[in-house]
Amino acid sequence: MLLTTLRVRVQTTQGVWLLLKG
Repeated sequence: MLLTTLRVRVQTTQGVWLLLKG
């Protein structure tokens, strides 16, 4: 479960980073 939460958090972070960078 921890791995799933971490993975979702990483995906969210990447999404926000792409929005800020793009």
